[in-house]
Amino acid sequence: MFSKVQSNRLGFCFDSGHHNLYSPDLDLLSLYGDKLMALHLHDNNSKEDMHALPFSGNIHWNKLSEKLKVIDYKGAVAFETRNTGFEHIESVDEFLSIAIKRAKVIL
Repeated sequence: MFSKVQSNRLGFCFDSGHHNLYSPDLDLLSLYGDKLMALHLHDNNSKEDMHALPFSGNIHWNKLSEKLKVIDYKGAVAFETRNTGFEHIESVDEFLSIAIKRAKVIL
């Protein structure tokens, strides 16, 4: 699509969990990082769409973080997570505190 349509309005949302499940060998950020318009960040075990907090599955977050720095991404970011693996935490504030700490490591 990007080779056929030249427009500043054409971009994509990179979803870390879906990438890990469906196309982990395709380096979308290196190929199309200049077209990145949004990020959905969540983790999984590459077998099921867990929507877990980053660093809870097997995504290589250090590599992803480096790629985001190379492309100098400044757009929207959404943690698209559930409390998978953190069901024992009853406090919303505590869960959000953990999420924020993990976001700061990535971004």
